Amino acid sequence: EIPAADQTVEVTPHLVSAPEKTEGNITRVNAYLGATKKITARWHPRVSTAPEMDLLASVENTTDIRVADGLIHTHASLAYKILRGKLDQVRIAVPAGHRILDVASPALKGWQAAKEQEGQVVTVELLPGNSRLIVIDVHTERAVPDDTFSLAGVDGEGVNHGIHARGAVRESGVIAVNHASDITLPVEKQNGLVRDRTPINSL
Repeated sequence: EIPAADQTVEVTPHLVSAPEKTEGNITRVNAYLGATKKITARWHPRVSTAPEMDLLASVENTTDIRVADGLIHTHASLAYKILRGKLDQVRIAVPAGHRILDVASPALKGWQAAKEQEGQVVTVELLPGNSRLIVIDVHTERAVPDDTFSLAGVDGEGVNHGIHARGAVRESGVIAVNHASDITLPVEKQNGLVRDRTPINSL
């Protein structure tokens, strides 16, 4: 419960959340969390011109990752399906250490990135419109670490390891990982994923 009205609340780790109808100068959200030792909550004035209860959107996140030439190239395509209300701004989490190369969308008005303790946050301003589907592409790169590294998800400390939507009711998607022919890329650990070993070039 937040002691301010009309706030957008972001909780990490995040599975599903939904705002509750309240009266007076408070905002209340029900959130269902995964197993974690740490919970982080942030809030800011609602980003939509529509009332919070009128806005309902889910996100389909398709992330393509390629490891080659000493770099990890990441392209995340986030499709916001607006089920109710209007959306004029979104926030996207990007891991610390990623260099943001580009943010693109047919509905893009502008974007800016800011650093936070758990990583970076890209705030995307959207053009006015009534589209029920808004796709935003985010391109990043970073150097390949010498040790093991994570490619997606949010850990128990709330640290982002992939490019993910913030504040959406639900996010699902696909992660495709490939690499140059002169390197090997064994997967040591995965949580919450169903693995498909089909070669990407055969899809």
